[in-house]
Amino acid sequence: MAPEVLNSESLPRHFSGECVVTILRHGTLGLCESPCCAMMATLPSVTTRICFPPTRISATIAANQSAISRSTLNLLLLPCHISGGDLVLSIQNLTKTYPGGVRALRGINLEIPPGMFGLLGPNGAGKSTLMKILATLLEPDSGSAHLDSLDLIADKNATRRLLGYLPQEFGVYPKMSATDLLNHLAIMKGITNRGERKQLVEGLLQQTNLWDFRKKALGGYSGGMKQRFGIAQALLANPKLIIVDEPTAGLDPAERNRFLNLLSSIGRSVVVILSTHIVDDVRELCSRMAVISNGELLVEGVPAQTLEALRGRIWTKIAATDSEREALEKSMQVVSTHLVGGQHELRIYSESSPGEGFSPVDAELEDVYFLTLSRHQRN
Repeated sequence: MAPEVLNSESLPRHFSGECVVTILRHGTLGLCESPCCAMMATLPSVTTRICFPPTRISATIAANQSAISRSTLNLLLLPCHISGGDLVLSIQNLTKTYPGGVRALRGINLEIPPGMFGLLGPNGAGKSTLMKILATLLEPDSGSAHLDSLDLIADKNATRRLLGYLPQEFGVYPKMSATDLLNHLAIMKGITNRGERKQLVEGLLQQTNLWDFRKKALGGYSGGMKQRFGIAQALLANPKLIIVDEPTAGLDPAERNRFLNLLSSIGRSVVVILSTHIVDDVRELCSRMAVISNGELLVEGVPAQTLEALRGRIWTKIAATDSEREALEKSMQVVSTHLVGGQHELRIYSESSPGEGFSPVDAELEDVYFLTLSRHQRN
């Protein structure tokens, strides 16, 4: 039987961040239009009310102390103020200054749509500070951050219900297995139904390619396996905002490829922020990107569009000696220098050919990154 849809006047209003719905006598659950919930279920015939946090949970029905009180209702809910359409993370004028006068963020403004968003910047640029603010671990001095109409800074409890977070460094219980710890974390996320929790944990272990190691103690995991476990815990409870901070740092090439493949499999209906200083991570995964340095937003847009601005303006030359390299660095706008066969290959930005011995090359995202940083340093 399809659930009957009740209008907002038929249902009690929200209070204290919780939703209240009416279970009808003919066994259907009303849909609140506040807008807060997206839920459907068929229940035994009983008239009662049930209130629950706006997240994915298993809520026990305590209906007038009747026999139905031991039944469970599994609900997939969207947090309060989160609509069912595409979400946009809106960051407005975020600032943060640490004790001692270090200005970590200087008025950051970003509009981040669903999908993978790359946040590039050198160490100390302010990336982790921004991630910690969005993850409710740090208070900004000023500014705002909203996912749809949910205030991430003011409503921390609701934010944590929809957040999946993989910090740059995280700890595990070394003697626990992946299965046991994921099960424990799932309970903390509010997934109390044993069957639902078992299905979710097993699915995540398979998705992260940890199924064969599910009973192994986490203390024996390699760095890449721990990162994949970190993604598994971040995906618990159907998050709408996922933050991964420097996820591939320290991984060997094979583990990095496995991890990037895992990240790319995350659905496009959620906002995923990839904070990194590794340009290739952004190039391979992200449909949009930004560059941040010294707490300031320098560039934001689609990677292909940022590359278009450099079309025909990147040149290379091999410097045979250190003195030639130093002379070029003083006279030209050098984007980056690489060793090729023991010799220095310089990538130069120039509106036209810099002269004899220079060859035109296609611009790369690394050119955008280094050129942006060098211009910022000069200013």
